[in-house]
Amino acid sequence: MLSGNLDLPNYELDPDKYRKIKFLHRGWQHVDPQKEIAASQAAVAAGFKTQSEIIQEMGGDIEELLPQRQMEIQNAEQLGLVFDTTITTPKQQSEGNIDESDSQTNGKKAT
Repeated sequence: MLSGNLDLPNYELDPDKYRKIKFLHRGWQHVDPQKEIAASQAAVAAGFKTQSEIIQEMGGDIEELLPQRQMEIQNAEQLGLVFDTTITTPKQQSEGNIDESDSQTNGKKAT
């Protein structure tokens, strides 16, 4: 930047725009996709990995994936299409497993 070799418009006004860089490595095909996906789901559920880490390992960016996925779901709903993916909203999750009146189990239903 200082040498003048790079043309970065408005760098002086907003340098953070140019500093927010992510390196995304190439995603590799799975040897056994079913097992890889199951292992990824288990790692996220157990708290060993985040969804962002899983997406990055596959060569993607969660900041691009989530808005794209949301748009796909909305388009499918508008067109009356149903796929074999179960989408659970936060409201559905809270309705299904919390009983706020039960202080003994910290609001969770006993199993």
